[in-house]
Amino acid sequence: MPLMAGVTASILTCAAAQAESVDRQITAQDITTPLLPRSSLQGDREFGGNGPIMDIRVELHQRRSGRAVFGIVHFEAREDSGDGSYTRLERRTFEI
Repeated sequence: MPLMAGVTASILTCAAAQAESVDRQITAQDITTPLLPRSSLQGDREFGGNGPIMDIRVELHQRRSGRAVFGIVHFEAREDSGDGSYTRLERRTFEI
């Protein structure tokens, strides 16, 4: 399943010169680009059925004067036993 599939987010905007806010609803587009770490930071390059324990986060940021939303993807994976293999993906930014 693509990352962000079926995710709907409400974006609350507030102009600095105005005291009121505007509530907009967007439906995120799928991120179909493969997100594969290029190197092993610890251990070997496979998890051998040991986990992995994964931490995947997406930070949403409004840009282009409120007309676009970007997601910054953070990804880490650690083997829960074995030799403790560990990898991570440096921050990747996608327009959602």
